[in-house]
Amino acid sequence: MLLFSPRYIIQGVIKKKENSTNNCFFAAKLYSFLSISLFFAANNKAKTVKKKGEININNADKKYIKAQANIRENFEKELYAPKSDTKKQKDNIYPVKTVYYEDELKDEFSVSNIKTLDVDENYPFLRKGFFFHAARFVVYRLIALPIAYVFCKLTLNHKTVGRKNLRKTKGSYFLYANHTQQTADAFIPTLACFPKSVYTIVHRDNISIDFLGKFTPYLGAIPIPNSMRALRNFNNAIEKRTLENKCIAVYPEAHIWPYATFIRNFPDTSFYYPVEYDIPVYSMTTVYKKRRFFKKPQAVSYIDGPFFVNHTLPRREAIKDLRDRVYAKMCERSRESDCTYIEYIKKED
Repeated sequence: MLLFSPRYIIQGVIKKKENSTNNCFFAAKLYSFLSISLFFAANNKAKTVKKKGEININNADKKYIKAQANIRENFEKELYAPKSDTKKQKDNIYPVKTVYYEDELKDEFSVSNIKTLDVDENYPFLRKGFFFHAARFVVYRLIALPIAYVFCKLTLNHKTVGRKNLRKTKGSYFLYANHTQQTADAFIPTLACFPKSVYTIVHRDNISIDFLGKFTPYLGAIPIPNSMRALRNFNNAIEKRTLENKCIAVYPEAHIWPYATFIRNFPDTSFYYPVEYDIPVYSMTTVYKKRRFFKKPQAVSYIDGPFFVNHTLPRREAIKDLRDRVYAKMCERSRESDCTYIEYIKKED
């Protein structure tokens, strides 16, 4: 680059015209012209660089300001928008159905359509004889128990928690449970109380089913009578089973509400028997939990107790007290449910 400097250009011109008297004047004029030209060129370049630098700085400022504005806008959207998780919303398939009810004590949501038979004083609440006991052993122990285990595992992946509490009572006891399954509720007490035999107080519909209704007595079903004359035989049957150290299972809610995750209000009528016979009581609360790869939730039954009769209270108050303690424990356990497969909403008046 030094070859093109003004010094070397002037020296070349002087060498070529060293004999001319005007060479000095020409060289000085040429040097001045080149110096002025280089000065203006450098000045213009500096201005151009400065201008470009200012433009770049301005553009950078504008981009930075725009980026900050986008960040602030996104932040405000996240701050004030309702919290939501897209993945959870996608996976949250519950509830699959909504049911509206009017009365907790009377509404029934089972899908069965059965012509209910009468249970009067002629119904054989207590069946005796070798044939009955042999048939009960075959139906209850050899057929029903394996079917119950397979059915509950395949349909509900059922699990019982707290079975060790039942070992605290060697003799007879009452087991109160929430009524949330049409078929499985006939099996769950049998599995929970094994190896103790279970007799279940049931609605008359259970013995009215075609064909299968004929086997329910061998499974331990004790139907509620619809005749006052039959009530004595019904009470005698319960007393007989308690003397045999059996388990008496009761669904105090009476009506089936499939997959209900709360405990419905129920009367204290069925708590007359443990107070009358001074027998301990257990609660069994079935709750529902999400399963990873299945749509239907898992059923988990919690067994709590024993609850004993408060002998310091009059009979009427002792019945209510026992009911209230069992109801409170079942309500507490029902909070273990982490999903609502079927939602129940009370109709507005």
